[in-house]
Order: sequence, then C-alpha cells, then structure tokens
Amino acid sequence: MNKKQTIYMVGVGGMGMAPLAVYLSKIGNTVHGFDDSLSEQVREILDRSGVIISSNLDGLESGDLLVYSSAISHTHPMLIRARKAGIQIIKRGSMLAKQAEGKRLVAVVGSHGKTTTAHMLAHLLNARGFPANFIGGGLFNDENLDPAWSANSDWLVAEVDESDGGIEEVSPEITLLTNLDWDHPDFYRSEEELREAFGRLFTRTTGQLLLPYSQAEHLIDILPESDVNVHLFGEQGDYEIESNTEVETGTELRLCGRFSDKSVNVATRGKFNLQNALAALALGHSMGLREFSDGLSDFSGINRRQSVLYESSKLSVIADYAHHPTEISALLDATSEWYPNRRKVVVFQPHRYSRTAQFREAFARELNNADQLFVLPVYSAGESHQDEGDLGSLRQLMPDAEFLYWLPGHTRLKRMLKEQDKPSVILFIGAGSIEKPARLFGAICRNNGSVEKEWLEYLRPQLSPNGRLRTGESLHNKTTLKIGGKAKFYAEPDSMEDLLQLLESAAMFGLPHYILGRGSNLIVSDEGFPGIVIRLSRPFWRSVNVLKSGQIRVGGGARLGEVANRACACGISGFEFLEGIPGSIGGALKMNAGAMGSWIFDFVEEVTVMNDRGQIELLSREVFRPGYRRCTGLEDRLALCAILESPVEDTPDAIRSRMRSFAKRRRSTQPRESSAGCIFRNPEGYYAGQLIDDVGLKGKRIGGAEVSSVHGNFIVNVGDARYGDVAELVRTVRKEVWSAHKLELFPEVELLGTNWDKTL
Repeated sequence: MNKKQTIYMVGVGGMGMAPLAVYLSKIGNTVHGFDDSLSEQVREILDRSGVIISSNLDGLESGDLLVYSSAISHTHPMLIRARKAGIQIIKRGSMLAKQAEGKRLVAVVGSHGKTTTAHMLAHLLNARGFPANFIGGGLFNDENLDPAWSANSDWLVAEVDESDGGIEEVSPEITLLTNLDWDHPDFYRSEEELREAFGRLFTRTTGQLLLPYSQAEHLIDILPESDVNVHLFGEQGDYEIESNTEVETGTELRLCGRFSDKSVNVATRGKFNLQNALAALALGHSMGLREFSDGLSDFSGINRRQSVLYESSKLSVIADYAHHPTEISALLDATSEWYPNRRKVVVFQPHRYSRTAQFREAFARELNNADQLFVLPVYSAGESHQDEGDLGSLRQLMPDAEFLYWLPGHTRLKRMLKEQDKPSVILFIGAGSIEKPARLFGAICRNNGSVEKEWLEYLRPQLSPNGRLRTGESLHNKTTLKIGGKAKFYAEPDSMEDLLQLLESAAMFGLPHYILGRGSNLIVSDEGFPGIVIRLSRPFWRSVNVLKSGQIRVGGGARLGEVANRACACGISGFEFLEGIPGSIGGALKMNAGAMGSWIFDFVEEVTVMNDRGQIELLSREVFRPGYRRCTGLEDRLALCAILESPVEDTPDAIRSRMRSFAKRRRSTQPRESSAGCIFRNPEGYYAGQLIDDVGLKGKRIGGAEVSSVHGNFIVNVGDARYGDVAELVRTVRKEVWSAHKLELFPEVELLGTNWDKTL
C-alpha cells in the first residue's frame, strides 16, 4: 500500500491492533485510535509512534478506512458511523495482509509461543543489523522497544494469528509453525477445520516451511505437494540444540545441524522457551543470517509471558498468559524445574466460555497438579454466557479448588499471602483481566503492609504521566468553604482511562470514592475522607468546544464561568446566568444549578455519563427529570461531558453587558467570604434565607463560622473555621427556625467524611 491514508482503528489497545497501528503510523499514514479500556503502557507506545488517540474518533467521516479487531461487535457505534459515511471497513487480519503485499513475508504462526518467537526473531535481526520490518503481537518487557517498526527492507516479519481466520489472507515466503493444537473453538468448530486452515497456509507459502520435529508426523497429511522446502527444528531436526548449559544470564546453547555448530547465549531458560529461541534462530538462518553471536543474550522477554512480579528466598510470584491446557502444562513443568522444592499455588482465570467448555477436562487434568488452586470467573472476551463453559461446569472436575466469583481484591490477596507458610511459587494464569490482581499481589508482597504504598505502586504504572496520585492529601483548599481534613487517597486523572483505573482500584482495595469538581456545595469533615477522592481538574475534563451554531460540548470538570465566557465570545446567548456560580458542569447537572431565573437543564441536549458499573452511556435530555436542586437520573451516574444548546444569538458586547449586570447583583446579595453556597433547601413556599433573617441569626458566629450578614442562607468562613463550628451553627439555625416557624430546614450541601443524619 503506497498511498498514505487516514486510518481509524477501533479497539486499538488490543495486542493484535496496537502493533499494527504503530507500524501503519511509522510508514507514514495518519492513524487515529479508539479504545474504551486502553492501558497506559499501550497509550505511551501509541503516542510516541504518532498514533492519535481519540475518545470519540472526531473526523471519522473524512477518513479513508476503518480497521477493527475481532473483539469489536458489528454493532459498535464507530462501525455504524463508518458505514453511514461510506468508509471502507476491514478487520485487523485483512489490514495486516495488505501490509504484506509486495513484501517477503516471514509469518510466525502456531497455537502457542508465536508471540515470543516472533519477538525473539525481531530482536535477533535488529541486534545483528539485519534490516527487516516487524509487526508483533505483544509487548516487549523493555518499555523502550516498540512492538513494531519500519525498516528499509523487503522483509516483513509478522506474527499472524489464526484466531479470527487471519492466516487465510497471507501468502508468506517463509512460514514457521511453533506447534499445532486445536484452539479457538468459537471460530473453528472442529480440530480438522483448524488443521485445514493451516494446510492452506502451508500451500500458499512460496519458499520455506519450518516445522517442529516433535509434530512432524502429525502434520504430514496437511503438507503441500509443491516444491516448498520443509525444514524441521527441535531434537533430531534440521535445526537442533546439541546441548544447553544454564549460565548466570540465561542459557548457553550449542547449535548443530544446518547451523554449522555455533554457540549462542540466550536470556531465557526452560524447555518451552528454549524451543522458542531455537525456532527464532532457525528463522534467522532461513532468512540468510549467519552470525548470531549474542543476539539474544539481552532479550528482555515479553510482557505477561512468565513475568516475575516478585522474588524472595521463600516466595516467587509469576504472571503468565497461558490460557490453553498445553500452555498450562508447559508452565507447570517449567515451574517444577525452576522451583523444585516449592509448593505451586495457581490462580487461574479461564478465557472464553467456548474454550472452557471445549477443554474443561484438559484444564482440570493440568490444574489439579497444583498444590493449591483458585479458579476465577470466566473472562468472556465478548462471548455470551454458556452454562457448559462457566465455573459450574468446572466445579465437579476440580473438587479441591477454591472458586471465586469475582476478581480477588486487596483483602483476599492479603489473606492469600498470609496463608503461604511454606516456600511457594504463586502463578497467576490467564489471558484476561487476571493481570490486575497479579500486579496488586506483587505490590502487596513488596510493601510490608503499607496500604498507601501498595496503592501507589499498583496505580502509578497504569496512569498517564500527567495524572496525579497522592496519599494524605489535605482537602482544605480544594473546597470553596476552605475547611476539612485529609483524603487518605487522592487522585487527579488526566484521561477517561485514568478515571476507569481509579474507580477499578477503589473496588480492588474496597475503598469508598468521591468525585470532586470545584468543591462548591460541599463541606468536608475534620476527619477527612477514608477513601479515594478523585478530582476532575485536569485539562481533559475542562474542555469547552463550540460544535455548531448555538451548540457547545463541555467537559464535566469545566467551570461554569468558563462556559459562560466561551459562549459570550461566540455570540451564544442564554448562558449568562452561569457567570459567578462557583461550580463545575458535572456538579451543576447533578444539582440542576440555577440562578437569575434560568436552570442548567434548560439548555441540555445530551449528557455522556458513567454508570455505577463503570459503563459509558450517551443519554438524551428526555431521560432526565430535573427539579429543584436535584436531577433524577444522575443520582448514581457521573456526568462526564454534555452538549448544551441555546438557539438565541446576540453580540458578545450585549451578552457581556448582561453578565456584568448579573455579577453586580450577586455581589450585592451574596457574601464575598469563603462559603459552600446556600446551606439549606428552600421549604415549599418559603425562602430559607428569609426565615433565617426573620429569627435574627444573621451574623451569628460559632468559632470561625458565621451566618452571613449579607444572605442568611450562607455560612461563611471568617477565620480558621472547623467542621464542628459549621455543624453546630447548622444545628442552631435549624432549631431556631423550627421554634419560630415550625418549619424544618434540610441542608442541600453535601457532606464528605460523615453524613447529615449523624450531624443533625
């Protein structure tokens, strides 16, 4: 593909998509990526490769094509938009095949080990100065290495995946098969279907086939009848390891056969990994490389492939991507070899209902070799629930296992650690979300019981560089009343992904969380907050963008004054009442903020929210039922952004004049001192401020808190007010108003760190 294109990629964070996006960007295309669960590690790689990450793929309609992963549903909103715009839509495998056109493709395929083998080959070629393009299927442990690159070469090394039929579209010059076991029963209904797909790939291979000697007999019936050269690797193969010796940095291999007797150091150990290294070396030789030297001596490994998360004299913690019985068997064998005198504790997360249903007996056979076994809920990967592939189908086959019906959080993992009274190796196994408890467990092991340190270590790698994390953060200056204690945990997310990670960490640690905007309409107790305070103060949350005439998209953290000023500058009238309200859009929507006869929901078209399950929803105005100081529909939802619309146009000068008039009125009727805004709701038919004025409480002071002499419904901080001062003043006001008018005042401001029932 020579023409440079504008390419949109949905699901760009996946391990098949991210390397492809990097490659497409590096060869000169303009690449936009969307993913609603993008990890920070992948975000950094995409960003430095020039991929533009977008939360809504703005400009999609003007793109050349859209690429999507197999995990994306055909009904995904981005795909629907692309179809309406007439944009070409293709799957990831097809896009990879397009990149191979005109190249000398080296395809690394197989059921297990292909990611490690492909990355080993790429590392080897790069180390020896052999130019080749590369598109991987995972991430190097070395964070400075990209999972794909472009070189001035006709060669393209690529991991080609069979899971979605991608191998059907490529015609390699060289194909290496790591192994062939039946997998992906969701796509291949029988083992024979899978074998036939690989047979067709072998037939389309124009140069050499490299196959494992151990499976040669099993593969005879699917080998092509053409003149393609077939070479075997492994014991008794054309490419063979004569001997191996463990050294401090890994293993020293003595190669023989077509290698012409060479000695090579590789930074790995274990039978399965050495087989992958041999395959990579054999591929390099087939491409023409003759000098291997120490090309694999500094290979850093692949993320989530036998990754050691913690190591001590009595305990080791390892995370591995194994999600097929053969992979689990190889990992347990390697563990027995590396840690011969330790108990094997396995935490296993099945991947896909279809795979679990098909291989449950094999899973049970391998996993029952563990000394202690925990089984987590099936990671569905988008599949619908299947009874024959859920945890119930595994229970009778694994009678000694402990089944958990949720990801183990901080409390359960701490208990798991305390249970290890003998030397152990703990293996977190699976291809889904199990990496999260695995990383948390490693953090727990390293931090000697400090929850604050565990939280920081667990979260920091997952948040973008501009996101902020702190513990013991004072909330005193983060509210408009200027009182309150500390938040045990405090964060300022810099993106939607940051926010999702923070909310997930709250669940993992069993902590309450509170979303903080400008800190108006809020009182914080002196004891502070024992959970996570998340403040939406970074630029991402404060965006104010004019979309078209009269329409503005505003972030949930945008200040109301900023919205009023931007609307004024664009000649959009109606938002003048927001000037001077010390709040943010998110809080204003939740409380249906109003002033000067207008209410925020008078102008709402749609709101993007996050529900209490962490899901993003786009809701129209009709869904909500706004009222006085409340909005039904937002009680358990967080407003992330909104589209506001006013059909009224005017000159900026005229709008600015009204804003100045409103500001003048506020200054004359509201206090200048620090406050949380109006403290009490207006009883029906009455004004709270007037009731308080009637009983002569203006100017009433307790400690550093005072009923405003300007407006009776404000409590102001006239010195070093404490929460106790404000609480006592609230109780006094309620008592006096009740005594005089038999009307009960109810606070409308929020409390953090306590509640009004307790306070009153």
